Amino acid sequence: WWGEPIFTFVACVRKHAETFQLTDECLYWVCAYANNQSDVQLEGSPDESPFCVALTRAEGALVVMDHNATTFTRAWCAFENVLVSKKQKKYAFAATGEDGVAVVLTHRPAPVDVSRAEAEHPREIDRFSEDAQPKRQAMFPMRPLERALVADLEQAEASNKADKEAIFKLVEQKYGGFRGANSRIRVMAATTMCGKAVAHNGIPRVLAESTDKFHLSCQINMLQEVISRAEPGLRVLRKADSLTIQDPLEPDLLTALEPVAEAVEDCSDLSQLKLFWQRSEITDAHTRSFLEKVKSDKLKVVTIQLEETKVGDDTARAMGSKFRTCRSLKAVKLILYNTMLTDVGGREVGGIRSPELKILDIWLQNTNVGDATGKAFGECLRVSPKLEKVNFHLYDTSFTDDGGDHLISGLISKVLEDLSIQLFVTDDRSTVVGDKTGVALAKVLGRCLHLTRLWLGFAYTALSCVSVESIGASLAKCTKLQKLHLDFCGNRNENPTQAAKLDDQACCKLVTALKHLQALIELDLRLHYTKFGNSAAQALGHSLEKCTKLEKVNFDFQATSLTDSGGQDVANSLKCQNMVDVSVSFASCAVADETGKALADALRKGEKLKIVHLDLRGTDVSDDSRAALGGSLEQCASLRKLDLKLDRTKVTEERAREVESQLRRDGLELNIQTQLHTGPGSCDDATPTSLPPAGHPSEFPRRHVPIIAATPQAGVPGQTGPPPANPPRGVPPMSPSAEGGGDHHNAATPTPKNAAESPVRVVPITGASPRKAPRLPGFLELPPTEEQDVSTSRETNSISADDAAPPNVPSSERRDVHVPPSPSRPAPPPPGFYPAGREAVVSPTTPEGQAPIVAPQQRPESQCALQHYQAQAMMNLELGTRMLYKSSSYGCWIPCHITQVCPQTGHVMVDVKHGCWLLPDPQVLCFPSGLKFAAFEQ
Repeated sequence: WWGEPIFTFVACVRKHAETFQLTDECLYWVCAYANNQSDVQLEGSPDESPFCVALTRAEGALVVMDHNATTFTRAWCAFENVLVSKKQKKYAFAATGEDGVAVVLTHRPAPVDVSRAEAEHPREIDRFSEDAQPKRQAMFPMRPLERALVADLEQAEASNKADKEAIFKLVEQKYGGFRGANSRIRVMAATTMCGKAVAHNGIPRVLAESTDKFHLSCQINMLQEVISRAEPGLRVLRKADSLTIQDPLEPDLLTALEPVAEAVEDCSDLSQLKLFWQRSEITDAHTRSFLEKVKSDKLKVVTIQLEETKVGDDTARAMGSKFRTCRSLKAVKLILYNTMLTDVGGREVGGIRSPELKILDIWLQNTNVGDATGKAFGECLRVSPKLEKVNFHLYDTSFTDDGGDHLISGLISKVLEDLSIQLFVTDDRSTVVGDKTGVALAKVLGRCLHLTRLWLGFAYTALSCVSVESIGASLAKCTKLQKLHLDFCGNRNENPTQAAKLDDQACCKLVTALKHLQALIELDLRLHYTKFGNSAAQALGHSLEKCTKLEKVNFDFQATSLTDSGGQDVANSLKCQNMVDVSVSFASCAVADETGKALADALRKGEKLKIVHLDLRGTDVSDDSRAALGGSLEQCASLRKLDLKLDRTKVTEERAREVESQLRRDGLELNIQTQLHTGPGSCDDATPTSLPPAGHPSEFPRRHVPIIAATPQAGVPGQTGPPPANPPRGVPPMSPSAEGGGDHHNAATPTPKNAAESPVRVVPITGASPRKAPRLPGFLELPPTEEQDVSTSRETNSISADDAAPPNVPSSERRDVHVPPSPSRPAPPPPGFYPAGREAVVSPTTPEGQAPIVAPQQRPESQCALQHYQAQAMMNLELGTRMLYKSSSYGCWIPCHITQVCPQTGHVMVDVKHGCWLLPDPQVLCFPSGLKFAAFEQ
């Protein structure tokens, strides 16, 4: 139907292209423009019409609707929707909301949801893309969907009576009559409404009466609502072929679990099951009872995400029992890290025995699995010759060399395209694999000739130089590799359970293999704390001369044996014109200005550069390198992000600020650090140069605080000596958290002379783990006190003013308010820290010996505007004031109200961010108009 305004149609098509991230090469076939609507030449039946021919060749279909859903009252349009469902094409609905903005509605997460989740939550892409979907399409108008739920093709009209009769006749003959055709249209609307997180009384009957299998993806509380609205005896999920159930936004998963499990028992033909229930209060009893209700033995795709929960071996047994009955499994993804799983449960989970298996993705890090688990999964791999993707995250477990050998030796697939094995160590008590594992890995790589992506994580293990040389020799045979990640980092403190650091010769043979990998697009090479030297750097330079397709490079050579000669060779290897993302760390290496100038020369040739991370801390580069880099980067018009670390170098702070002023422009995210460390800490204790790719241990949420200026700690691996009795003058200690004592807060935050010019970055605490988290380099570990805070919150149903108070405010002046319990939320951070996801600067006026007051980092020119805003906003701050909070996790504004106010500092606490004190920063909190609030609540 072409009655909507042309501008509405164009806006919907543009929004669809944006939602599915289509390129300019993508074409839309538009019926109104491709055919003469008054004289469509039909050579045969309606299913041979031009639309049907175009649909057969297309990847999917876009249905543009007006607010009256006229589409479903026209015979041709309704029939074309039936064809889309029959041919199982991708489809989407598009319409404009009340504000005239186009919205696209999908029944599954769209590419834009996946890419947003990948950028913000790389390790939980699936879960967060499911989460992003209902938010993206919240403003889609309900009226056309409600009319689609009662669509009746038999009542549809057509301008040409002959066309209508031909369509009706064809529907009766080939599409199950009007009942089958109507069911297809209605199910399309019902499943997309569930994805929109909108319950409607008509959905249960539409799903129960479906004549064909359907896919349903929604939150568990939404599914429970649909089931509760069903009439007694109505089997809502009887025809479900694919079911994706994620945890709700509110902590009521356990309440919704039982009725949903009863409904899932009806899914006898279920082929796909995806459960995203991480970080909840779920236990073995809940998961076991749910999995026992899954009766289908036709499962082909299974994804179960239960990380950071209290599940353990009983859940694993239920999974193993189900896997043994499903002989047609093609894809299995299990994310069970930070759970109570032991080797007994790991052996059960490894009981998959499907010769059709193509994808195996297992995340068991930070559990107590060991060699028995390795042997079980080794047997699984031996009976799976069709495997195309294998991913094992097994670091910080109880694996030994025997378990690693059994696991890797089981890889017999000759069609493997994606392989990731991570068995590295992040503490002193866990995974120790050595040369048996290394030899097995070299043999496997020698026969995996179709690999396009390879990730090997063996940092701090007992692999010897000989094993690494063998791996390098086998790597040269994988000539189809496009993405390569190698992590063979050494330990700065010699450990008797680990082999000696890789020497220059082993590193040289490893990087020499790269010259055979001319299809490489991404290269991640992590060799810090090894003896990587000038010979290896020269070999690296020669190898990368032939890798002309490289777009992304991450070199971590921190604290290696490189000198200025080797640094130049590494820099010269970056002269590929296709380079988009460059990250290089020479921290604590003996490099100087020649290396800096070589880097500047290499970056000058990067016409497509968008992201640059350079870590030169603790080197001998001076203002000459600074000037060369500044002039080179100024010419990179495509640059969007620059991170330049010059701490403890010969570059003066004044000159560094000149570079910052020189490079500052719209669209460029700029971060230049100089002389940040003024205490006895070293650059070894700093955060990584760049964000690691998905799967690296530093990516996972942990309760860690960065050591900004620290005295060596007693009892911390890699640190010696007692904690300081008194901090240095002018360095206020961190305020201990309310969970109990301040013994773990030995790190001190120095007050800068000028906070606007020399900010001290404080990385906020991002959550707690129910199991001991590994210690990452440069971080002090906080005790896991989440359960204490949760139990306290449950008993009192309120947040104590003494436990979660803003800094510098006596308890007598604090105001409390009743708030609902939130068992799934992380424990409140210590006072003086900004909420997760926000950078902060320490106030230069902090009194000595008191906790620092933090404020959002702002450019100097915006400080006055922020202070003015805060002064105006604080006049209106009262308990119960309605506001909007900008969620960094969900990427949108969330309605909230103030639950606590600090009259002295202006800090507030809101109901959607329990335990976190916020300043009324316009980027975080705002006062919406009544119209805007009404729109959000709708």
